[in-house]
Amino acid sequence: MCGINLIVDRKGSVSLESISGMMDQTMHRGPDRTGYKVIRKPGYQILFGTNRLRVMDEGEASDQPFHDDNKLHFLLYNGEIYNQPEIKNQLIRDDIRFNTSSDTEVLFYLLKESAAPPLSDINGMYAIVFIKLNENKLLIARDPWGMKPLYYYLDDHYFIISSEVKGILASGLVKKELNINQIPFYFRYRYSKPPFTLLKNIFQFSKGGIYDFDLEKFYLDKSDSVSITKSNNRPFNEENILVDLEELLIDSLIAHTQSVRPVGLFLSGGVDSTLLLALATHHDIPIPYLFSIVNPASVANFGTFDYKFVKQAVKQYHHVSDIIEIDDSLMSEIENFIRILDHPVADPAFLLTYKLSELAATKTNVVLSGAGADELFAGYNRHYAFYRYLKNHNTIIRGMPLIKWLNHLIPSRIPCIGRKRTILIKKLFQKLERDPWLTFDNFLSFEKLSPQVLSEDPNLENPDDFLKHYLLQALHRDRSEYLPEDLLAVNDRACMLNSLEMRMPYLDQNITAFVNQIPPEVLFSGGQKWILKALLNKFKGENYTQRPKEGFGFPFGFWIRKTNHREIVNQMINQNNLVYNFIDRDKIVKIIQDHLNNRVDNSQEIWSFLILSRWIEDNFN
Repeated sequence: MCGINLIVDRKGSVSLESISGMMDQTMHRGPDRTGYKVIRKPGYQILFGTNRLRVMDEGEASDQPFHDDNKLHFLLYNGEIYNQPEIKNQLIRDDIRFNTSSDTEVLFYLLKESAAPPLSDINGMYAIVFIKLNENKLLIARDPWGMKPLYYYLDDHYFIISSEVKGILASGLVKKELNINQIPFYFRYRYSKPPFTLLKNIFQFSKGGIYDFDLEKFYLDKSDSVSITKSNNRPFNEENILVDLEELLIDSLIAHTQSVRPVGLFLSGGVDSTLLLALATHHDIPIPYLFSIVNPASVANFGTFDYKFVKQAVKQYHHVSDIIEIDDSLMSEIENFIRILDHPVADPAFLLTYKLSELAATKTNVVLSGAGADELFAGYNRHYAFYRYLKNHNTIIRGMPLIKWLNHLIPSRIPCIGRKRTILIKKLFQKLERDPWLTFDNFLSFEKLSPQVLSEDPNLENPDDFLKHYLLQALHRDRSEYLPEDLLAVNDRACMLNSLEMRMPYLDQNITAFVNQIPPEVLFSGGQKWILKALLNKFKGENYTQRPKEGFGFPFGFWIRKTNHREIVNQMINQNNLVYNFIDRDKIVKIIQDHLNNRVDNSQEIWSFLILSRWIEDNFN
């Protein structure tokens, strides 16, 4: 793992202070070794460096920027390549000789020796800047899922790249301006619309994108995209799917646990992380550390029941675990947490992942996560709700007036028993529309904050296969937008703030290629996330497969109603809050008051507003 920083300076006036400022700002991404270099050429100079987190090879020979003997090629690389032994063997057959055991050197020669680097052959996560001085070009790339971030700024004089938005700002060459055009999108979906950020003129490279930058012409061009493909001739029946997927998961776990330091696992007691634990235990794959964060049983109806299932999993699979039990004192940490944010994403899991990473970093620098399983295997409640909506579309359309009327009869003041399910049903009923794409957009969004629909149906004509078309589009949208821009962004930032590398075995290239071939109807044929549940049941995991789906969050909505936390609310309602330049204050006041008076659960909307309003105050006041 590393933090990448680079400045291409056309004026030749940038000093070392700019690159050192970037390196200092991103030090947490790689505290083990800092290295930078300045190269001056006719017409431009390049200042670049990395902060390295030593995971696979602790030797100094693998430090970055990595270069060849004649110093014509330099590699800045953040990530892990899990199939590096296979790639290395092929390069050895091509007469390449290696001096280290690192994947950095493998990637370096893969890029150097190939006219068109076969990045689709890489199974891993990565952000890459490869400097080719002999061609006066840069090659820039991100992995297909966007697990590792990379941002840039480009004008007539400077091309600046960093692993973090704050890194670009730390160069001192970019004016910090709020991108107000992204605020409506943020309020609707909790993140900014790629490639944009909430900072004007700072962009992110697209996931899976391969870019060329001409150092002489000062021109950036997206030349290609990394694809994940795999052929499969076996029929997708239940037996074949389960057998093949189990083998792929075992292989992925073995690859993802390779490290010079012990590896941990973030365990929630849900299907995804518990299945990883069960497989590792059964096949003697070493995962010595488990880390969990739970709320007390007393507030489980407003948070999660993870506390119960984590303890069961630890006992059942004969493990030990470090468990953080949070209480409402967590509320006092929110303001400091917002202050260190690189770029806001309004997911409450961000704070929990940060706290969990803080704990894990005391024992290791590598953890596994079940992230990506819900997107691949259709595990969210919105997925199954949308499937049922499509299956019964004509009936629902005819009965829409009755559904809306019945929804008014569902009480807003929900008692603890059945609270979560009742709230879920009420919200889903409210979001139903005649148009399928608008309906799924509603499932994804928070229309109370931003009612404008910013997404269009990708196929305006009537599709031949109605069910398959819309299921594919819905799953693709979650995999291509929500997963990288929310979940993966949160995981990377929260972990790297604590110098911790997170690996996600479900997003292994072989698994994703396999799942991409499964017809969408099959993913839903046995119920919500039936494939992973069937595998976990094989290891006596019925307790976890039968629990209701819960998100990774904490009882923020319940705690904010408590008198001792009303100051947070008062600050949000404050007339002088800068965010009211971009959203109607009366709308926010009503959302907050309805929640405080227990008329409706607006905790997600309030959290989104809180994160952005405090972030704007900290950065633009």
